[in-house]
Amino acid sequence: MSSNIGGQQRRLLPDQVRDVIMGRLHDGTFEVGAKLPPEPDLCDEFGVSRATIREAVRALVESGYLARVQGSGTYVSFRPRL
Repeated sequence: MSSNIGGQQRRLLPDQVRDVIMGRLHDGTFEVGAKLPPEPDLCDEFGVSRATIREAVRALVESGYLARVQGSGTYVSFRPRL
């Protein structure tokens, strides 16, 4: 859900984080099979809460770009085509 303040569209933090991670999938920063950094590292990098990171990652898992392996981490499972 985005709010419309003063006629400008504001995007939610999880959407912004998701888009940055998706950009890294597109540009090859994260290769297929690569493990994503741990949540605390992503929190520090993006300056957001763990809940925000989890929501962004969850959306990418649901879309099939990432896969979670319990006890191991989150891995890139698909690289979008340009």
